Amino acid sequence: MRIPSVILATCVASAISVGAGALVAPAAFAASTAAPAAAVQPAAAQLVVTSPGEYLPGGDVLIAGTAEAGSDITFSSTGDFLLGETTADDRGDWQWTFDASDIGGDYTLRISDGRTSVDHTLRDVSPPTAGLVVTSGDTYDPGPDTVVAGTAEPGRRIVIESAYGWRLGETEADDQGDWRWEFDTSEYSGDIALRIRDGWNTVEHTLRDVSVPVPVSQITVTSADTYRPGDEHVLVSGHAEPGRTLEISTVGDFLLDRVVADDEGAWSWVFDASDVGGDYTLRIADGFSSVDHTLRDVS
Repeated sequence: MRIPSVILATCVASAISVGAGALVAPAAFAASTAAPAAAVQPAAAQLVVTSPGEYLPGGDVLIAGTAEAGSDITFSSTGDFLLGETTADDRGDWQWTFDASDIGGDYTLRISDGRTSVDHTLRDVSPPTAGLVVTSGDTYDPGPDTVVAGTAEPGRRIVIESAYGWRLGETEADDQGDWRWEFDTSEYSGDIALRIRDGWNTVEHTLRDVSVPVPVSQITVTSADTYRPGDEHVLVSGHAEPGRTLEISTVGDFLLDRVVADDEGAWSWVFDASDVGGDYTLRIADGFSSVDHTLRDVS
């Protein structure tokens, strides 16, 4: 009997062939018996502290965060002295109450979930019993060794900023409450306004550049001190540093005009008094000093 070619091909493809003494399974059979691929395990949730990093000594402090659900969270000092433990709930949230009745100052906790650990520093925000004071001088000569120093609560962190809030540096008050900070003023010139903070108090401290000579400022008014209301041409004149720009304003600092002293230091300005009456005071300033000049109404 003749076997159809389709059946013969199927039998050949399904047969187990023998080659070099070894059994070779058909491809379809081998694929069906291969070991299943290992399942991809989701990454464990990271240990995170979400509570604030500040505290007031003398009471309980809540420490909270998130971690892998069901993981055990331990709390230790940085010297690995166990302080307490808790367990993350089904959502991964955890919390622990820290007894801070016997500590003071900044305090660092080491928090661990058995896989990773996080150092969490609690900053003491209790009000200082000593005020923040700057005791160093208010002058400087540009260079690397300008010292800013003072007193504060012992152990208090002192932050030094520019008047615009740029952080310049920090230091810490010692056991006697003394603090000191070395300021590199090599690239500075002119007066420097500093803002010094201890977390509770703020002190403004200006360093005056003694390498820059203080400009001479001698404003004088030589014109008459009387006028008649309605006069459109009241002359106000005097002397100042040659080339100096003078601003003439009301005593309420409303700018009326600017004039420049000539090479001899002379300056003058014409005041339109058509809309004023009664005694009238002008303030003349050059940026370094000012003079108030009162025009007396003689009408």
